[in-house]
Amino acid sequence: GAVMEPVGREEASRIEGMAEEGQGDNGGDKKDNGENKEVETKQPSSQNEEEKAQPVVVATPVVNAVPQQAPNNAGGGWGSSMLDCWDEIETCWWSCWCSCLVFSRTYDSFGITPTRKTLGTFIVLFGVWFIMTILFPGTFILGLIVVLPTLAYMRARLRGQLRESLAIPGDFSEDCFAHCCCCPCVIAQEARQAKILNRPYRDYGTGDDLTNVELMPADPDRASISAHFSRTSKCSRILIGIFLLIVLLSAIVWRADTILIFFLALIPPTVIMYFLYWRWHRNIVPLDTVLKLFFAGGSIAILSSIVIESLLSALSLLIFSGQELQQKSNPKTAPDFIRHNFAKVILWDFFTAFVVAASTEEYCKHMVLRACWLPHVLNTPRAKTIALVVGALGFATCENFSYVFGSGNVLSGISGLESQLLVLCMRSLFPIHAVCAGLQAYGVIKRDFERDESTKLTHILLPAILLHGFFDFTQFVAMETGIAYGNSNNYTTIVVVSVVVAVLISICGTVAMFWLLSMQSRRLAGGWQQVQDEEVLEAELGENEEGDQNLHELEDITVAS
Repeated sequence: GAVMEPVGREEASRIEGMAEEGQGDNGGDKKDNGENKEVETKQPSSQNEEEKAQPVVVATPVVNAVPQQAPNNAGGGWGSSMLDCWDEIETCWWSCWCSCLVFSRTYDSFGITPTRKTLGTFIVLFGVWFIMTILFPGTFILGLIVVLPTLAYMRARLRGQLRESLAIPGDFSEDCFAHCCCCPCVIAQEARQAKILNRPYRDYGTGDDLTNVELMPADPDRASISAHFSRTSKCSRILIGIFLLIVLLSAIVWRADTILIFFLALIPPTVIMYFLYWRWHRNIVPLDTVLKLFFAGGSIAILSSIVIESLLSALSLLIFSGQELQQKSNPKTAPDFIRHNFAKVILWDFFTAFVVAASTEEYCKHMVLRACWLPHVLNTPRAKTIALVVGALGFATCENFSYVFGSGNVLSGISGLESQLLVLCMRSLFPIHAVCAGLQAYGVIKRDFERDESTKLTHILLPAILLHGFFDFTQFVAMETGIAYGNSNNYTTIVVVSVVVAVLISICGTVAMFWLLSMQSRRLAGGWQQVQDEEVLEAELGENEEGDQNLHELEDITVAS
């Protein structure tokens, strides 16, 4: 990444003079170090405008925004405590929702045990427990009693090896107790330690070192899809293989036409990604990054949103009693209950739409961008937009699968396949998740590239939450109205009205998104500056003599380039 800093013309002349001296010392040879660091001078359009010329923009490299510490902290304890989870979002988020990946990556980066061993042990243990639960349902609790202590013991022993290698005091009982109390907190602490000590970046699931791996082919604008795919990591290929295996197993266990549903559901996100990413912008984000963000949106973001929404749904007890919830969920008593309690039902629909669904899902989709540690830095506005939309498309695709295969027959007189195709077509008409991701991108770019310090996470998520919540609320109200007052005469009218309203909301949201992004593009046309964490910069460069020396070294690197 780079921080774009404006400097005066006198300073620019000094830097250019130093650059010429550096070229003279090197015999006039020009070397390209691949860092894309350059000095750009804006030329005035005329002599009258020369004095009013814009300041020169100099790109200086930025070191990774991770707290730095001496490589050898012998006897000094951990670089962070177990409760410092929110100090580093990536390790916190992934340790909470998929701790096995973080754990295996951390110990591979320290060279203690390979990823395939730790992750394979986890998969085998839970795979055996899952199969035993299916064959013998009564063994569910018994299996957990065996599996969880086994994992805690294994992880505590490995934590002891890590402590010994770093000369951190402690014993096995402390390690085992820590894993039993809050396993995600312990795993996140160990992952932060790897980053503090600048251990090599290890890919999730495979342990491949991607620190110096080139993920883009030469001349990416002209390279074919096969050339781009050949540069993808082993992790991305495994993810594609797992998806194809799920499709195949679904066709074998369920119906052969399931394959058709799966691939038809992939058409809308493929079309959007083609125009957003592949056709014009495949040179700024590797295909490997796009695939990982797509699957992260369709797996971790979905999993986290399901758990959080389930917990928030328990708040329905504040509005309805247990008996009322049973009446509302019973198809026989639901019409009368909704008619007699229509105000309470609409209030719950409003809370469900804006808080349970919209707020949770938009936050979880945002975390796909914020909580993914990628070897390829997303340091341009377009790259951030692509990342947000791709993650949202993965989320929407998985959600569409759940609606299609869990809807049953929506209309009488049609087959199951026809019903699934109808639901899929209706879902594809409303790319609300992609539109909301575009609205989030506007806020992220405003904060990170327009240097608007007043833009917080709430401002980034609020427009997307309002659009998403209003869309869901209208659909919930239409559904409740159809259940309570629908009959053979007006049911079709209610369905048509709900579809028309959904289409109008989607169109208005899309127009607003494109208008905001186009206005923002005009503002960024004159140049943009990427924001870095000021506290991190002060910690890394400092205001002392060592920090000043490092700063001068960074300037010298820029001049030499």
